[in-house]
Amino acid sequence: MMIRVLIAVVFPACLIAQEEVCLSPTGDYILAGDMARAIPEYTAVSLQRILAPSPTPGGKRIFRSDEIRLLAEQSGVKVQSIVDVCFAWPLARLNQSVVLAALRKSFNNPDANIEIAEMTTDRVPQGDLNFPLTGLAVPASLDQPVPVIWRGELAYAGNRRLAIWARVRIDAPVTVVVAVDKLEAGHPITSNQLRTEVRRRFPTLKNTITSIEQIAGMIPLRSLPPLAEVRWGNISRPNYVNRGDIVAIEVRSGTVRLAFTGRAESAGRTGDVIVVRNQETNKTFQARVSAKDKAIVEPGSAKEDGYESR
Repeated sequence: MMIRVLIAVVFPACLIAQEEVCLSPTGDYILAGDMARAIPEYTAVSLQRILAPSPTPGGKRIFRSDEIRLLAEQSGVKVQSIVDVCFAWPLARLNQSVVLAALRKSFNNPDANIEIAEMTTDRVPQGDLNFPLTGLAVPASLDQPVPVIWRGELAYAGNRRLAIWARVRIDAPVTVVVAVDKLEAGHPITSNQLRTEVRRRFPTLKNTITSIEQIAGMIPLRSLPPLAEVRWGNISRPNYVNRGDIVAIEVRSGTVRLAFTGRAESAGRTGDVIVVRNQETNKTFQARVSAKDKAIVEPGSAKEDGYESR
C-alpha cells in the first residue's frame, strides 16, 4: 500500500497503477511522444515512433511496466518504470445544441425549422460532426411533420469516423405547383388548371416541381382534387403513340430505308418499344417510338411475329 501511495505522489494521476485515469490518445496511433507525457525518459525516443494503435472509443490500451521498458530499450533508451500506463479516449454525451448547429449547417436553409426528437445517446470522443444530406431520410408523407432519421458521423483522431444519428422533424417554405381545378386521370394538364404557391412542409432536396412550365401537357396517373400539390410521382409524360394510332414506320438496314404505315397495338413514349400491326399482311412486329406517331425498326431490335419486309 505504501508503494501505491508513493506512485500517486511522484507520478501524475493519469498513470494507472490502479487503472482509474487514462491519458488521452492524440491520433490513430499511440506514439512515443504520447508516452513521454507519462514517462519522461521517452523524450529520448523518436517522438513519432508508433507504439500501438489507439483504442476504440470505450476501450483502453494499457502498457504494462515491463512492456514500457522493452519498447524503450528497442530504441536504446533505459527506463526504470514501475508503473503501468493507460490510454483511452475521454468520452462525453453529445450536446443537443451542438448537434442542432451541425444539422442546420448541412441543411443550409435559414427558413427551415429543424427539431430534434431523439439523438445518439452513446458517449463519444471529441471531434467534428457532419450530417450529409445523403443521410437524411424522406418521410412517407411530405405534409406530415413526422420525425425521420438523419445519419451522420463524428470525425476524430484524424481519419477515424464514428456513426451518429438524430431523428428530426423538418419543415420549410417550399414553392409548389397545385391544381386549381380537379385534374382528371388520363387528360393532359393545361396551364390554366395550375398555379404556384408557397407551402410549409418537408422540403424534398431534389425533383420538386416548382413551375407550371415543367408539367403543362403531362398526364395525371390518377385524378387530383382542387388544391392538391402536383408531384412527379402522380403524373407522366403523354404517349407519343396510343393504341389504334396510325404510325409511320421506318425500317433501317445499313443504307437501305423502307417506309410504310402500321396500326399501333400498344402505347408508348419516346424510346419505348411498341407492338405494331402491318395492315397489309395483318402480322405484328415491334418498333421503337422515335417521335409523335413515328417508330423505327432496326435489324435485331424487333422481335418479329411473322414480320416480312414488303
